[in-house]
Amino acid sequence: MSNKVFSEKTFELGNNTTIECRAESTRSGFRHIAILRNNYIEVARAKCCYQNRTWESFEFESVIRNLLDHQEGFTEESVKELIEALRKDEHERVEQMFGTLNAICKMGELICDNDKDRNDWKARMLKAGLPQLDFPSDWDELSEAEKKRRLDAVTEQTRIRV
Repeated sequence: MSNKVFSEKTFELGNNTTIECRAESTRSGFRHIAILRNNYIEVARAKCCYQNRTWESFEFESVIRNLLDHQEGFTEESVKELIEALRKDEHERVEQMFGTLNAICKMGELICDNDKDRNDWKARMLKAGLPQLDFPSDWDELSEAEKKRRLDAVTEQTRIRV
């Protein structure tokens, strides 16, 4: 049975060293796999298996820590510093993505003529930008005022805090 890969990311460490990560579905959940490469040659590999979800600050944090904790040349302090740098980079990337998504949602307020069109625009943009976002089954039966309240709450939660 082949496992479906549903997420991939490569972290550049410098000096021709990378960590390639992927998330795969399994029969009982999913797993994260990390491969340490130097000059494109696999040096080491690690995996973490999950049944439901992870509790990480950024995707692949646990498997990267697991990979590096067992590598010669990586001290506890250097692993901690690297994880912190990756966390910072990932958080900045996510904040930028949310900022772009919010700007696009705001455009609907300018180009649409009425609440229904503005709500439809914002919902389409959120669905495109956050495909994992679930709308309730009774979404189409809600009033435009209630849709606006909920859509505004979502965009407020994803707004970049300055």
